[in-house]
Amino acid sequence: DMYINGVQFNDAETGRFSYGLIGGLNDATRNKEGIGPFEFNNFTFGAIGGATNINLRASQYAAGSKLTLSGSNRNYILRGMYTYSTGLMNNGWAFTGSLGYRWGNEGNIEGIKYNSFSYFLGAEKVFNERHSLSLATWEHRQREDSKWRQPKKLII
Repeated sequence: DMYINGVQFNDAETGRFSYGLIGGLNDATRNKEGIGPFEFNNFTFGAIGGATNINLRASQYAAGSKLTLSGSNRNYILRGMYTYSTGLMNNGWAFTGSLGYRWGNEGNIEGIKYNSFSYFLGAEKVFNERHSLSLATWEHRQREDSKWRQPKKLII
């Protein structure tokens, strides 16, 4: 089972999580908590196969920025990512943003161009040690040949 901020994100029909929802957001989705079968945790009762929770709360990111450029010879040729986070500020607010772009002359199908763009925005207000309000939104768009796929955009 896969959870994002404690909300289950498995597909209702297949029961599996689609990593296409968070494609290109490697830095933003790096904060994960994995549990084994039936282990005690804060986000689920657990399942036979265990569970993973991706933490997108803005206060959990370290303050600073990160720029990543990567090359590949698989689905894309070049990938760029930029992530910036304020960390938890003195006024109780935290903000985090991330952009990702992947480009390839050919994707995994010969002769088909591949481009994808992703973003993540998170804001959180921490009222005290036990109470906070967190908003997160992200989108992943993928273009193969001349058509952009339907966007995958979520707000939780």
